[in-house]
Amino acid sequence: MSQSLKNLIPVLGLLALLSGCVTDDHPPMLIGTGWILSSWDNGESVSEDSDITLRFDADRISGKAAVNRYTASYTLEKGGKLRIGNTASTMMAGPEALMLDEGRYLGLLPQVALIRVESGYLSLQDAHGDTLLTFEEAPK
Repeated sequence: MSQSLKNLIPVLGLLALLSGCVTDDHPPMLIGTGWILSSWDNGESVSEDSDITLRFDADRISGKAAVNRYTASYTLEKGGKLRIGNTASTMMAGPEALMLDEGRYLGLLPQVALIRVESGYLSLQDAHGDTLLTFEEAPK
């Protein structure tokens, strides 16, 4: 076996691990990824003024919920099963429209039961598989 082929094998293995695809057997690789909310549960686009973000760390999610910063614990299991714990957030006031978006977003997070990641998009779904929130991958 040539040296270049020997060097390529570990790289291919690493790429397979980092692919981030959701399958029935393996949860997506989410740690360190960031997302921007693009649409609500009814497919309605998020207003340009609402900057709602989601970031996954080892055992917590965090981001901006239109006005305030938020954080919560999460667990991710096989089959894309996602449970989001109680959310904590800062308590600043903002424009009414943004505060409504924030309340809507934070109100949907406890309903999340499933996650799907595909082609730069992440969807958070309820236990029936209905999409609650759709995100686009944040620029790196």
